[in-house]
Amino acid sequence: MSYLAGIHLFYLLSPQSELHILKNKKSDAFQTFIFESLFGFFCSKVMNPHRKCDMYLDLQRKCDSEKSKSLIKNYQFILDFLEFKGELEIPKGLALKSLHFCGRKIGELLGEYVYRVIEQGSQSYDLVKELHQFQKSENQLDKFTHHILERVDFRNHKKRFF
Repeated sequence: MSYLAGIHLFYLLSPQSELHILKNKKSDAFQTFIFESLFGFFCSKVMNPHRKCDMYLDLQRKCDSEKSKSLIKNYQFILDFLEFKGELEIPKGLALKSLHFCGRKIGELLGEYVYRVIEQGSQSYDLVKELHQFQKSENQLDKFTHHILERVDFRNHKKRFF
C-alpha cells in the first residue's frame, strides 16, 4: 500500500502532462517509470526500512550470469545509465515492457539512495523541490540520476542480507 501511496504522491506532484505517458516518446515513458518507482520505493522504505532492492553490484552480477539475451540487454542498459555515459539513448527495439523493467530497477535504486541521504540527515534534501527542478527541463533524467548518485559510492553496494 505504501508503494502505491508513493506513486499516487508522484502523480499529485507531477505536471498533468505526465499522465499521458503512452502518447509520448519512449524517453518520456522511461522517465515516468523511473520517477514512479523512485517515489513508490521511497514511501515503502519509509514504512519498512528493511525493504531491499537490487543495488549496482547485484545488477552487474545478474547481467553477467543471465542467459536471456533480452534480459542481458536490459541489465546492460541499466548499468550504462547508472554510469552516466552522456545523454540518454534508449536502444532501438527496446519494448515498452523492457523500459518499464529498467525504469523500475533504476527507480528503486534511486529511491534507496534518497532514503539513505535523508536518513543520515547529514545533508538537507528536498526531493519534491529537486524533482520539480529537473522535471521542468527536457532530457534532464540522466542529470537528476547523477545528482543523486554523486552523493554515494553506489558502485560498491550490493543488497544486504540478514
